[in-house]
Amino acid sequence: MNTLLYSIAERRELRAEWPELDRPVSPGSLVKPFTALAYAQAHHYFYPNHFCRGAADRCWLVKGHGKLGIRDAVAYSCNHYFRQLAMGLPGHATAALLGLFGISVPEAGADTQIGLGTAWQVKPVELAAAYAELLSRPADPGIFPLFDGMRRAARYGTAKALGAGYLAKTGTGPNAKLDGDGYAVIAYPEEAPRELVLLQAAGVTGAKAVEMFRR
Repeated sequence: MNTLLYSIAERRELRAEWPELDRPVSPGSLVKPFTALAYAQAHHYFYPNHFCRGAADRCWLVKGHGKLGIRDAVAYSCNHYFRQLAMGLPGHATAALLGLFGISVPEAGADTQIGLGTAWQVKPVELAAAYAELLSRPADPGIFPLFDGMRRAARYGTAKALGAGYLAKTGTGPNAKLDGDGYAVIAYPEEAPRELVLLQAAGVTGAKAVEMFRR
């Protein structure tokens, strides 16, 4: 497992056990909160509700997530919910927002903007820094629902192996030789996070990577 410990308060890398740390990765659903924030910024900071039917809506959860808003969409990492947001983005909206967080997004379709495929790549340190910036600004318009969604992810969502006391977001990126690579951002303490861990585990989902890290 590769890990990167990053200080949210000091905005710097503290420790890394990650060979090829400068090599960009495709972190799957870890990009979803940034796409969501771009949508909110373009729609007066309003997040809609959507109904996920699972496989019929090309979501990873075959049975579907049912009706959910942004908080539980983050907690469960619902592909259908975030695809709907991505489809409602004006041109260049994501790119303009992400410039504030130090990362960039390719000109691509909705699937890329929710982390599917390999088109959207980012260096681990840049991704950790982007999350540090996001989590340091919970009072900014549109950010607290994402913050709360990451709290829910740790309590009962895709990162439920953690439990209360953490904020988390999971993702599963492609791997040409294995079923995928699991990614997660874990921040703590919950109320005012000071540090975060970005992790990558080969051949497992993001949820499984969190379980491995917790053990």
